[in-house]
Amino acid sequence: MRHLVIRWAARDTSFVGLLLWTISLFGATGLTLAAVVGDQVELRATHPAGVPLHSAPGGSPKFQRVPGGTVATVMALDRGGSWLQIRVPDARTGWIAARYVGRTIAGSPPPDTSAERTVWTSLEGCQQVVASGGRMAPTDPATLRVGTWNVRWFPRGCPSNESCPGQATDLPWLACSIAWMNVDVLAIQELLATPDAEFSLNALRTDLDRLTSGSWQVDLQACGGDSAQHVGFLWKGARVALLDRTDAWELNGAATGPTANACTGNLRPGRYALAKTPIGVDFHLLSVHFDSGRSNRDYGHRRQATQRIDEITIGNTPILQVDRDVLVLGDYNTMGRQDAPSITAQEELAVVDGELAPGFRRLPMTPNCTEYFEGKGGTLDHIVASTGMQEVAATARVTGYCSVAACADLTGPLPAAAQRLSDHCPVVVDIQDRDLD
Repeated sequence: MRHLVIRWAARDTSFVGLLLWTISLFGATGLTLAAVVGDQVELRATHPAGVPLHSAPGGSPKFQRVPGGTVATVMALDRGGSWLQIRVPDARTGWIAARYVGRTIAGSPPPDTSAERTVWTSLEGCQQVVASGGRMAPTDPATLRVGTWNVRWFPRGCPSNESCPGQATDLPWLACSIAWMNVDVLAIQELLATPDAEFSLNALRTDLDRLTSGSWQVDLQACGGDSAQHVGFLWKGARVALLDRTDAWELNGAATGPTANACTGNLRPGRYALAKTPIGVDFHLLSVHFDSGRSNRDYGHRRQATQRIDEITIGNTPILQVDRDVLVLGDYNTMGRQDAPSITAQEELAVVDGELAPGFRRLPMTPNCTEYFEGKGGTLDHIVASTGMQEVAATARVTGYCSVAACADLTGPLPAAAQRLSDHCPVVVDIQDRDLD
């Protein structure tokens, strides 16, 4: 007997919600299960060696085994939910067929997104929601919210104002959406450092101070020309301090050492800061933007940068020896490789997960896309946490037009938020504002 299980996660009665479903084939037992990203699932082995953990969905020949009874976290779904990407307690990730799910342990209930579509449809809609006190839930003062957002050639929308008329960053809408997200620290990418960019950043900070009373501050990488893309941070100074800010050359895959230019190859270093709140949580924070492209060269730069994450030093000490609480977030550009031997974007994600382990892990996020290209959602932006960090939530949350579209294919012109803000979408995660070390 075949059982089709549909799990409906209704996000908003005013528009079509996100439909997440899993097809489970369990023969005559009649057992039917459903899982969504962020859930925990207990694995059921049908072989004494354990459940096969594949490197890609669909049953690729490369796999390991996981013991039956293991409780894993669902990171993504594929092929209509018949394949699940999971992370097991030893930080390994891979794909399993849905039939190996013994039971589902539901995660946190989906957040209330009744205002989300309004916020990301227009400036006026966002202002209406924020003026009425609406904020992205939850708004627990005992947590610190950290996010990442590639804001697409801020503030011009492209390298030159003349080449993309109508795509300049809508500063009031940007400020309003950041206020709605209720974020305390935002890792930012693709900012210019030109005079018009400096003027726009100051205007953005003024708007944010008015909307949130947050005493907002900004910091960008030190190397690189004014017209180059920069990474950095935007943060609410009234809530958190970012200290010891410096460039991390290791996260530019083209850089060769600490004495070389951290912006070698016209790429970006990581930007480092130590985040501290008055209450007590503190952690290392890095904003990154890896090399974009699908050539062997681009892919190689990304591999080099990812593999160096656990080699970052603070002073002369490896970062995880200084503190086990580390977040590395930003645009990882996990788009696969077109040059031979080619790999898909999904296969690159599996490579990244292997390179991060055992010291770091990529947080699962819902929904599972952070940008659109040619009408299809992709996953380029990630929040990576050290495996020893206890304060960070298990799952990150994507908002923006990606969430409104639920990562479904788009036809016609991109939504206004993609044109006026960025083709990327913000990703946020909550952190307990207490030191659990």
